[in-house]
Amino acid sequence: MWVLVILSGTALLWFSRNPGFAPGWGVLFDGKYVNDGTVAIATSFLLFLIPNEKPKFFVTSSKLI
Repeated sequence: MWVLVILSGTALLWFSRNPGFAPGWGVLFDGKYVNDGTVAIATSFLLFLIPNEKPKFFVTSSKLI
């Protein structure tokens, strides 16, 4: 379920960065610093941070990726 949420968020960020008919969120970062690769790296970083299952007391769990 988390992977589906993150994938949907990634697609939303890709489409809304510079939609063409209106300024997107990419203009907040001067345009030249943000591209599709920035979104992909940020979302893949999230996949490394979010645990696969609920954390238990003193037990590490695997990550989504």
